[in-house]
Amino acid sequence: MYGNNVNAGNGGTNNSNAGSNNNSKFVSFLNVKDCVTSKGNGYIGCTTICWVKAPKTGTTQNGKNFVRAQVVLNGCSKTLQYALGNEVPVLQDGGVWVSLILWDNGHDEVGRFLKRFEGFERRNMVITGSLRLTSYKPKDGSPDRKSVEITVDGFRCVDGYKSSSNAGSAAQPNVQNAPAPAGYIAPGGDFVPLDDEDPEDVPF
Repeated sequence: MYGNNVNAGNGGTNNSNAGSNNNSKFVSFLNVKDCVTSKGNGYIGCTTICWVKAPKTGTTQNGKNFVRAQVVLNGCSKTLQYALGNEVPVLQDGGVWVSLILWDNGHDEVGRFLKRFEGFERRNMVITGSLRLTSYKPKDGSPDRKSVEITVDGFRCVDGYKSSSNAGSAAQPNVQNAPAPAGYIAPGGDFVPLDDEDPEDVPF
């Protein structure tokens, strides 16, 4: 790894997750760094701590399984624009929608990721991966739009909660009123590094 190491802070409460008595805004943690693969090609590595909505599964035409989830990173727009350029789409409140995609390389990464969401609508997670700006075609036929995407190569739950097979959804904590405080890493939850860490081998 080499190059610029840029951080956005963390702490507070996300407006979308906040309780009615808390008007402070959650500032997501984001670290980006210029990296080089073993084959000498550059990519942008990143680590973020964020609330991840329950993912959706999919399969490519070639039979490759994946999961995709959405997060909003607050307070990180300048860091993302520094890393990816000024085309990064920024919401009116300064947040940036980011799409997480995790590919299954044959070791059931998809299954392990989905298991973290059993009984939960969202989880607070540490996500590591590679960052890029991509384009997509809106369903309404309007011109192509830009989107920030993280290809996940490692993940860990840090909210300290565990689902119960007997309790089902009732086991889910009220994350809207329980944001992780700044710097807090709860016990429990296994960090899951993927076996294939070379972005060149990940199908985009």
